[in-house]
Amino acid sequence: MAPLVIRNTAFFVMVGFAVLEVFFIIGEYWLEPGGVEALVGTIGILATIMGVSLWAMLSPTTAQYYLWASVGVIVAVATWWALAPRFVMDVMDERGPLIPVAAIIAAVPIVFWGQRGWEFTGRAGLALLIVSIAPILGVAFSPEDVARGVLGAVAIMTGPYAVGALAYLLAARLEAQAPAGHRTAGVHARV
Repeated sequence: MAPLVIRNTAFFVMVGFAVLEVFFIIGEYWLEPGGVEALVGTIGILATIMGVSLWAMLSPTTAQYYLWASVGVIVAVATWWALAPRFVMDVMDERGPLIPVAAIIAAVPIVFWGQRGWEFTGRAGLALLIVSIAPILGVAFSPEDVARGVLGAVAIMTGPYAVGALAYLLAARLEAQAPAGHRTAGVHARV
């Protein structure tokens, strides 16, 4: 029972945090630049998060390839941030916090993927940990002070998913260690 409580608590906390973040991001779009760009950005963010989250819930086995690819993209972009911080900061000054927002867009479907069944919870925990920590490390290892000035903001935006990731990993480990007769009944899908 404890693994299920840990997993579900982590899920609801991360989803609640994601909702607040998405409202904030969309609100920023509407403040600046506003207009058609804000409408397109809002639709893009919501459609991506909702569509991929639904895919992860309905077909977790096939969605995992996209989810792991998105993890790879976040790691690549975080590495780019560490290697070329001035260029990245110039892009983000013009377009907003693209890297943390991309990490959030990648993290939310992974949160749902981890809820689909115990065989996915541990994998989702690992993916979430990578997605949440990569942008923070990209800023922290930047040789330029210009990037380090945003370290706190990036940590606030992606750090909570690291805590949820650790909860998913713990829950998956506890479930795997439970005797067969004491395992939590859960949703298992082979799609």
